[in-house]
Amino acid sequence: MDITVDSQTFSLAHDAEASRYTISHDGEQIGFADYHQSGEAGAGGIRDFDHTVVSPEWGGRGLAGALVDYALTDTVDAGFRISPTCSYVEHYVGKHPQWQDHLA
Repeated sequence: MDITVDSQTFSLAHDAEASRYTISHDGEQIGFADYHQSGEAGAGGIRDFDHTVVSPEWGGRGLAGALVDYALTDTVDAGFRISPTCSYVEHYVGKHPQWQDHLA
């Protein structure tokens, strides 16, 4: 999925093999949100988001928020609940009440 921020295009993707959501610009990964998955989708499965990073030179543009929103949306759409152990994801979920019903 592509998004545009400050007239620049960024790509959001899910790398299920690496248990990671990524954000890239011009083919270069500039950030990620890692998770550990337990259980199966729709059967009480949980994705525990434990680490989120966006390269400092790309900070302050809302890219981490866009990445986390994409990751959480995809997680819920896939039938998993959310465990926000990463401090950024925990803060994000706290500021966006639409995720409260999806917490593990």
